[in-house]
Amino acid sequence: MLHRHRPAGRLGTMEPLDHHAWVTELSGTGAFDDIRAENIRWSASMTTERLVGLYATFAAVRELPPERRAALLDDIAGRRTRWAAR
Repeated sequence: MLHRHRPAGRLGTMEPLDHHAWVTELSGTGAFDDIRAENIRWSASMTTERLVGLYATFAAVRELPPERRAALLDDIAGRRTRWAAR
């Protein structure tokens, strides 16, 4: 969904789950040894408002222009509301 709301071109940060890119980037600094990445899956129940608030804190969302950010957050709220109604 974020990709539909992004401006043309790449955001200032790498994709959060692109482990290879992050490990490569961090390894290149020489500041770390034995870098590893793993996914830890978990779940949490939250209201639509809390979910939208959480997404609003993500860097990839915060750096969107205000009108695109608002459209994305509205999209998230709508999807969450429709999912909860199932």
